Parts: sequence; structure tokens; C-alpha cells
Amino acid sequence: MAANRKTDSDHMVVVPHTPREDAIRRGYKTWLREVDNPIFNRMPGVVRYANWRVCAPNPAVPFTNIDFLRLVGEQEAAELATNPELAEHAASWTKLWGRYPDASDDDAHLNGHLYLCQRLAGRQSTTRFLSLQTALERPTDESGDAEIWEVTMPVVGDARFKYLRLVPLTDPSQFAATEEALPQECLGAALAELIAAPDLAHETSSPASIGVKETVL
Repeated sequence: MAANRKTDSDHMVVVPHTPREDAIRRGYKTWLREVDNPIFNRMPGVVRYANWRVCAPNPAVPFTNIDFLRLVGEQEAAELATNPELAEHAASWTKLWGRYPDASDDDAHLNGHLYLCQRLAGRQSTTRFLSLQTALERPTDESGDAEIWEVTMPVVGDARFKYLRLVPLTDPSQFAATEEALPQECLGAALAELIAAPDLAHETSSPASIGVKETVL
């Protein structure tokens, strides 16, 4: 990233999705690190783009992957939406990794959702793991280092949650404690691991090594 780029933002595009069943075997993580992540992080107006793997999806977190695209402002989201290079990149992603590679623009939600979000509380953390929590009502517990984001506009697909609560974890063993302390407004939680980011050294953990049974949807 450029030296003068902001390090955090109150605006974010969230992209929850579940790629094709054989994506990991065919090199999805490597593609994210070598192709997808660099493309987004060099775009004007992007503060930080990172790709996360959901270790054990569940009804509250019903997807295997989620991308966080932090932006300078809402205007940047509109500009990226009309960027021809990103349009071509999105089409390539659909062909390579989408569960419905021939989906039309009207059916884009079959391959993933896209929501514009506004930060309500907390600041960005750069830890390797997160307790990813979803809610339909704003979580009242804003203590600690948790970020709280509100979905302000579903762009692709109907929003499956209204709020995101992101609790940074330095070690995956801390996840169980966040489940026990889950705010009453939250639907549930899932452990997420960072797999691609501009500031990440790429030595990811296997589900077994972090004590989590990986679920494939």
C-alpha cells in the first residue's frame, strides 16, 4: 500500500460467500494472495482489503469465506462498482470459483453477497483470528476491542444480518470464551482466520492445528 494511505476507515464493503466445493484443492488461497488481494489493495480509495476463512460455518454465519474491503468513504464504493478492471476480475472469479459459474448478473447473489457497512464502534485490529458474530439488533455490549458494523445497504443479495461484531483474537483458543460471553442480541459466532492481506505473512493454519473441525457447505 502507498505510504500515505489511511490505516482505518468507517466505511466497509462486506462480501460473504461460499466458493465451489473444490476451491481449496484447486488453489483458492493462493489465488486470493497472488491475484485477488493485490488487485483490490492497489485501487484508489481502498484502505485495506483482507480475505477471511470461516472455520466452522453455522446458521448464524452461513458462509465459508468473507472479505472485508475497507474504504476511504462511500464515494469510493460507487467508483469501484464502475471500475472496468474490477468488473473483469469479478467475472473471472465467478468462472473460476463461483458455485454457479454461468450465473447472470441478475443471479449474482447465488455466488455471494455484497453489503455496504458503516462502523458504529471500535477500531480495526490486525490480529490473525476473529470471533465473527452476527446480529439483527445492535449489540449493546460495546466493551473491549470489538468492532461493530451496521449493514446500511445490501447491494447483492438480501442481508442475512443487520450487524457484525468483530472480536479480535490473538489465538484461536480464545474463541470459546467469546461464545460464552456472546451479547444477547447476537445470533451466534464463528471463528475466522485471516488468509490474505497486504500485511500478512502467508503461513496459514490447518483447521486441525487450531482445534476446529472445518465445515464445508
